[in-house]
Amino acid sequence: MGEKFIEQLLALSLVKDVADIYTLTRENFMLFERMGEKLSENLLHAIESSKFRDLSRSIFVLGTRNVGEHTAKLLADAFGSVEKLARRANRS
Repeated sequence: MGEKFIEQLLALSLVKDVADIYTLTRENFMLFERMGEKLSENLLHAIESSKFRDLSRSIFVLGTRNVGEHTAKLLADAFGSVEKLARRANRS
């Protein structure tokens, strides 16, 4: 997901934090400028696939300020799953 998609997610208030990405639907993506069925399916597939990568790697590649590889590993060890991390982020 590129910078332009992230900007649209924020502009449309579809995400408040990284965990919200995992709650997006095809209908959400169809609100984007120049979004088609195939591209929305590809984005949803990429999001779903990221759930099965090493969690620490997924956290690290988000590029969150002050979250390097070591911190990403600590977060992954503490939460254990994207779902638990998302629940915790939604409570904040």
